[in-house]
Amino acid sequence: MINICDTSVCTGCAMCASVCRKNAITMVESPEGFLYPYIDVDKCVECHECEKKCPAILCAVRNPESDFYMGWHKDKDVLLSSSSGGIFTAIADYIFDNGGVVFGVVRDPEINRVYHTYTECRDNLDPFRLSKYYQSEVGEIYKTIASFLKKGRLVLFTGSACQIAGLYSYLNNKRFENLITMDVLCHGVASKKVIDSYIESQEKRYHKK
Repeated sequence: MINICDTSVCTGCAMCASVCRKNAITMVESPEGFLYPYIDVDKCVECHECEKKCPAILCAVRNPESDFYMGWHKDKDVLLSSSSGGIFTAIADYIFDNGGVVFGVVRDPEINRVYHTYTECRDNLDPFRLSKYYQSEVGEIYKTIASFLKKGRLVLFTGSACQIAGLYSYLNNKRFENLITMDVLCHGVASKKVIDSYIESQEKRYHKK
């Protein structure tokens, strides 16, 4: 029986679910409100591909020397509609100008569902801006990105550092010249149940949404 990795180190990046050729792995919300892989033993053929590529097991953390820069968008409207400096919008505009695709996270306000998706149009960029605070659902995104890369399309993928590690692992750590990854500042994803509970308590306190 495959356990992949212990939940104490699992980041919920969903790489294992994406790499499973038998669709035996799904991401399921735990009682604490975090997403963890669930293995259907009836479908699993124990190929161990999920274990071989799990970033938490590989601990493939590279610490190269880096140059750091600080910047902000020169358009005040973009700056005010962004969480911080609007760099995401600036890079996304570059991607669109070069016929590329932008992957990021959006939120369904009706059910507070937060998930990865993509857009090929700058007019659809607003939902990708601002902080979401929830652990996002990756779904089939890694597979979709791989498909665009093989077609030679320029791709921007934004997410947590753990999700970016999951993407690179899915891509066999191959570096693509047409792939730009951009991780958000992250102190660890929050539990959806905790956030939903907090929102509910505030709505009761102030008697409004």
